[in-house]
Amino acid sequence: VKSNVELKTNFENISIAESLESLPFFKKISYPLTFIDGRINTTLSLATGLDNNYNFIYPELNAFALLETLDGKITDFKPLEKLNSFLGLHDRADLVIKQSKNWITIQDGWVQIEEFVFSINDYHFKVKGAHSLENNLNYTILAEVPSAKISQINLEEHVSPNLIAKLNKYRSVQKGHLGLLFEMKGTFNTPTIKLNEIDVISAGKALVEQSIQDAKDSIRTKIDTIRTDIENDVRDTLDVFLDNGEEKIETIFDSAQVKFEEEMKSKIDSTILNQIDSIGGNIIKDNKTLDSLKD
Repeated sequence: VKSNVELKTNFENISIAESLESLPFFKKISYPLTFIDGRINTTLSLATGLDNNYNFIYPELNAFALLETLDGKITDFKPLEKLNSFLGLHDRADLVIKQSKNWITIQDGWVQIEEFVFSINDYHFKVKGAHSLENNLNYTILAEVPSAKISQINLEEHVSPNLIAKLNKYRSVQKGHLGLLFEMKGTFNTPTIKLNEIDVISAGKALVEQSIQDAKDSIRTKIDTIRTDIENDVRDTLDVFLDNGEEKIETIFDSAQVKFEEEMKSKIDSTILNQIDSIGGNIIKDNKTLDSLKD
């Protein structure tokens, strides 16, 4: 006759090492805790079948737990080291966790972890996914990377050419964050990481702002050149009138002023539109953008 067991347990302010030692099955279902030195609260409820030796049949195990890490330090955790290597965070300290809560569900041999967040300096991470009780990984990681740090990313990893081009587009941006969506597979001891997508987040706005400023600077330079050329044109026209003995000086200057203003407006508008075209989609050609550049 097959046996089953249901278990409910609660730990409060217990050291992680002590919890893993006192309940061997806890290490099996909470393997990532073996890389954390610290103290936890946890509430666990599980049900599973037992084999003839009264050991848990783990593929049949179903459980629900609330894990609260009161304080802890992650060390020698290969998935984190892999992520840090990709992002160029080689000088980081061990990750410290305080007052972190994780909701965990175990079903059909997989440990499902609800999305959780953490930060390393000015890098921010959102992690969600699952790992099997055999420690196979299936996680997605959204890393919000400061745009100014994009040059540190290790592009020798398996990154598609279109994503490399997209990353390179933002290398000159010094403000905002880029969202890098990673897929993590493999195992806890031999993880693999792949960059799947890039979300511009606030870096997109920063790139547009920077492009507008670059466009303004370029336009100012071109306007100065246009102004000089038109002024020379008008001066030449005045010289011709005066050489021909024209006596209506006011008419001459009024005509010259109108010509100057019309040519400036025409050439400046044309210059602005050409500059917008050259930005290549980073700035939308609309009245608001045009007014911004004219200002």
